[in-house]
Amino acid sequence: MRGALALALMALLALAARTAAESLVADVSQNRIAITANFDGSEILIFGAVRREAPVPEGPLDVIVTLQGPSAPATVWRKERRFGIWVNAAAVRVSRAPRFYAIATTGPLERILLPAEDLRHRISIPRAIRAVGTADIEEAPRFLDALVRLRTQAAHYQLLDGAVVLAEDTLFHTRVALPADLTEG
Repeated sequence: MRGALALALMALLALAARTAAESLVADVSQNRIAITANFDGSEILIFGAVRREAPVPEGPLDVIVTLQGPSAPATVWRKERRFGIWVNAAAVRVSRAPRFYAIATTGPLERILLPAEDLRHRISIPRAIRAVGTADIEEAPRFLDALVRLRTQAAHYQLLDGAVVLAEDTLFHTRVALPADLTEG
């Protein structure tokens, strides 16, 4: 996408002591993707290494890679049938929702990501979305679930459990497919 997709990397370690002595060094295969009239999707390779200032600690190392496109406001409508036609009946405005969001992990996200870390870093798809002023709509969570469901079906939101390959607790890589109908931004 003209303008790079944001890439965030986070190593979630089994032992809290490991975080002080480790950091990630990462890069992507493409910094820019041109979305032209004949764009039919693309794939990004994300790779890197864990930089250590101490010997390799014991225990498993887990890596979570997030790839995010630009965020924009969105309105989610619920349609109802009235007088034989479908009309927009209720809506929830989302202040910012990524147009594209992918999470790739070394294992199941729910096993790797602690709720406190998700709250702090906003890694999971529901945490990456912000809703605004939904007090008048009691069913606001259902609207947000619908937004996630629709964007997941369109491959704009992807959860790729186990897609990060970790070699010898140091090198990692993953590939993320970009759908053909992405918007530029």
